[in-house]
Amino acid sequence: KCCKSFQPSVQPRCGTIATETVTLPAGPDTLAKFPFSMEVHLRKLGMPTILKDGKIILLGDYVVCTEGDVLNAQQAQLLKLL
Repeated sequence: KCCKSFQPSVQPRCGTIATETVTLPAGPDTLAKFPFSMEVHLRKLGMPTILKDGKIILLGDYVVCTEGDVLNAQQAQLLKLL
């Protein structure tokens, strides 16, 4: 699933099991809702991003979590931001 259709049924927490696979597609539109100031934070969470013309661009498709896997702290934080 991509960012626009992702609606968690419960608040994602570290240590819980992912109920679905969440993949973000590469490009400038995926992270358009985030202010430019979030780019450094998203990069620290492991996302391949750059800042261009004040917009955050995702450089490649990014799998936030895979169904059935245990969420780590970074994945849970990203899911909360989506």
